[in-house]
Amino acid sequence: MYYYYYYVVVLNRLKSFKSSLFKIFKQEHKQSLTMDQIRHQVDADHSGVEFSDAELWAAVDRMQEDNQIMVSDNVVFLI
Repeated sequence: MYYYYYYVVVLNRLKSFKSSLFKIFKQEHKQSLTMDQIRHQVDADHSGVEFSDAELWAAVDRMQEDNQIMVSDNVVFLI
């Protein structure tokens, strides 16, 4: 079930998540951000259609698989 949900989430919302993520990296002029910082920005950008925890982590996992980011100890690093 998680496998199916993972791909539905990523296919439908990954583009929106990436846009918000890259926006905050650019605004902050940083190469790493905490998951709390990311959550705050993503929620602000998508008010009314916020990402659930499962959606957020599914998008992060997908971006890690694509070697766009790396996560360690709840810190996301831009690659």
